[in-house]
Amino acid sequence: MTNRTDPDLGPKNINGLQTRSVVLQLTSVLTASLLALNSGVNFGWPSPSLLHLLSDNSDFNVSEETTSYLVMLSPAAMCVGSPIGGTLIDKIGRKHTLLLLAILQIVSWVCVGVSSQVPLLFLGRILAGMSDGVLGSSLPVYVCEILQPRIRGYFGSMPTFGICLGSLLINIYGSFKSVRLAAYISILFPSLFIIIFVTVPESPYYLLMKNRVDDARKSLKKLRNSDEVETELVQMSLEVGGEGSEPGKFKDIFTVPTNLKACLLLLCIRTLQQYSGLSALGFYNQVIFKEANSEFSPEIGSITCGVVKLISGGVGLIMVERIGRRWLLICSMGSSSIILILLGLYFSFHENLGKSKLVSLLPIILMLMFFFVNSAGCMIVPNLIVGEILSVKIKGSVLGIVNMYTGIATGTSSKLFQFLARTFQMQTPFYTFGVICIVGVSFIYLCLPETKGKTFGEIQEILKGKQREKMRTIYIYKL
Repeated sequence: MTNRTDPDLGPKNINGLQTRSVVLQLTSVLTASLLALNSGVNFGWPSPSLLHLLSDNSDFNVSEETTSYLVMLSPAAMCVGSPIGGTLIDKIGRKHTLLLLAILQIVSWVCVGVSSQVPLLFLGRILAGMSDGVLGSSLPVYVCEILQPRIRGYFGSMPTFGICLGSLLINIYGSFKSVRLAAYISILFPSLFIIIFVTVPESPYYLLMKNRVDDARKSLKKLRNSDEVETELVQMSLEVGGEGSEPGKFKDIFTVPTNLKACLLLLCIRTLQQYSGLSALGFYNQVIFKEANSEFSPEIGSITCGVVKLISGGVGLIMVERIGRRWLLICSMGSSSIILILLGLYFSFHENLGKSKLVSLLPIILMLMFFFVNSAGCMIVPNLIVGEILSVKIKGSVLGIVNMYTGIATGTSSKLFQFLARTFQMQTPFYTFGVICIVGVSFIYLCLPETKGKTFGEIQEILKGKQREKMRTIYIYKL
């Protein structure tokens, strides 16, 4: 069955689409994913950096309590960057917002690199958090809007794969280089993005929203490598609303039922994502390995976890289109709950388990298992859904809210881990996150619709509760 938004592009070799068209879309996504890679570097920065900052040879005089707030600063600053990103993508466009974001990422690393005092280091982390907030409100929108539905699951998840790669890279060079030198190395990624991305076209959806139909046509021709784009252009116009006007108003989030439902769904999914332990265990994995007295050094343990997350991200890229977003997230969260509870049991009884080699390997084995199952679903799926489930006209406003909240959830979940581990011993945060994952499985099963292979218009129909049986029939037929 041919998706009505896919134009006739001639010979079709990749998932029913012309090879050159797919390659051009892939190139655009890979270039944009350099920003996500840098975001992964930001995300993984605390893991190797905290031990450097707390070491006796550190150039910075910081306490453990200070470092906990240093970890929180970046997620908290997302609350500032998120509404800025949500506003900019509708004012100046998706492409120009991403270019400004790259400049902000460069400045954040410069602050860390030249820092001689803790306040400047804090400023660098605040700017990094702001850039992550802008990215969360802009990159998923751009990527999902330039991709055709048949490949949106595969390629739309690549920025998340970039996050996994960035987290691995910072754990490698950040573990063995100083905090300042690691910051200078990190400048490479946003700088390379700027050089390449200036040639990439703007989102045709944004251009249609601005009533720039000719520019939208040119953009689409470039992305699809074809002059036969009228059918898809008409479909895009219908999904935008056919009016060629400005984006929806902020109040439309609360007055239009589908917008409110989508917003609430995304808030719940982001809550479950962060309180599944995704960020907290990533931030504190070297601290966890040190506490567990594992045979693996904290540095080697965190690098190994980064490799597993990268592999898992690749598996998630494949599975998200094979079994769908909903079931992948259910499997990921259910498996995470089991492993988190096992980690809690280990820390509850490890002093009584003896000193055998198997016992010393248990924490690294369980942590690797956690990052594999959690990254394949809990990291991949929410970052893809945010670009799919929202009405085209209201994406900027809703993502501003959702990503502000994500910053809060990321910061509070990491602080909760540190508080529970310090106050009630290390096993407590694992039990807490495990129970939250169990609740998450039920919520996803009951409330989250499947968006695999559907156009933005079809997804909005599902949220309205209309044509439910028709959508189910189409989905089964496509399988």
